[in-house]
Amino acid sequence: MERNFDRELREIPKIQADEKEDILLVQNRIQEAALEKIQKHLGDDTDPQFREWVNDTFELAAPNLQVNGIDYNIALKEKNGRVSLLVSFGIFRQGLMFQMFQQTNIQDMEPFNEELCLRVHDVRAQIEEATVKLTQRRKTLPDKVKDVIRELMTKQAISIDNVNFVDKKRVDEMEVEESSDDTRVIEQTSQTFDQSLSILEDLKKSVSGNLSRLERAQTVIMDINQYNS
Repeated sequence: MERNFDRELREIPKIQADEKEDILLVQNRIQEAALEKIQKHLGDDTDPQFREWVNDTFELAAPNLQVNGIDYNIALKEKNGRVSLLVSFGIFRQGLMFQMFQQTNIQDMEPFNEELCLRVHDVRAQIEEATVKLTQRRKTLPDKVKDVIRELMTKQAISIDNVNFVDKKRVDEMEVEESSDDTRVIEQTSQTFDQSLSILEDLKKSVSGNLSRLERAQTVIMDINQYNS
């Protein structure tokens, strides 16, 4: 909820000016126009209070003002065309953000690109969200791998219990009689034997596949434990 609110605030564009003198000019024009009207009706005694009120108003509005993409309060501190800027690249690693300070000449800067600024904020929010998801998966993945291994072992045990083993020698040594009943018994036994061989073959493939999955799961667990340590 708080993250969505911050994103909505970022999407509200700030008032942009090419130079800080533009904002100061607007401030002076407001003072002159309003002061002329007030002095006409209230006299000169209101001059100091009114100027203070205008200055306070622009001070409150300063967070919503920018000079070529730079916060207005920072731009006002500029001396001889140079100002120290904090350039945040938004690079996150294990919850930390690396920042770099850079001396920049405001007059030499390219015009502010508000659309690019919003895109940078969006990418930064996506990186933060992805970092949170990755942290959660690191906590839950080992337990999920254990559950998968336990499920595979259970299925393998059930498959072995359901196999019907038939001794081929007993089938070969059975006495074959001419009666149709004996012939039917032999055919059923032969079919059962063939089915058993087929089940054993499938089980062999299943065991091989399960062993491969277990090896991969064990590798994942070792990598996770090594990373967490």
